Amino acid sequence: TTRFSIWLVIFLPKIGIVAFLTYTGMVWLTATQSFADLILNALALEFVINIDDVLYSSFFPKNLVDCVGKMKIANPALEESEKEDSLAGYWRSVYYLSIMFAFVIIYLLFLQPVLPGYSRDFGYYCSDFLAEELSPKCAMGSHKDCFPFGHHS
Repeated sequence: TTRFSIWLVIFLPKIGIVAFLTYTGMVWLTATQSFADLILNALALEFVINIDDVLYSSFFPKNLVDCVGKMKIANPALEESEKEDSLAGYWRSVYYLSIMFAFVIIYLLFLQPVLPGYSRDFGYYCSDFLAEELSPKCAMGSHKDCFPFGHHS
């Protein structure tokens, strides 16, 4: 019953808060219109995510913070050899990285609400603009009109 009450009182609210902040943060960052705003919004999101730790370490005495930090809720891990532990760590990292990439792709293709009905159709409507913007400004071999050699306007 103690384990169930810990899950009910501590872990379930934390999981809910993390899920809410993750989804809200992804929508917020996806809706950003410029790179500078993306950086500022990412910093603001980091502040919102870490404000509880800042308040906790600011308002509680250091000895209480240390005492809570020493408290263990989970069962101790079984001893493994260092090589097996290192190999398991690499596989765990590969697994987490794969899950992260899959989640980002699924979010961008199916879950994002910023561009409803987005089917990557910009190429059809903006083909002339994209061709002009993405074409090289100086042709190969003709350097007389390009920046370091020719006209400097």
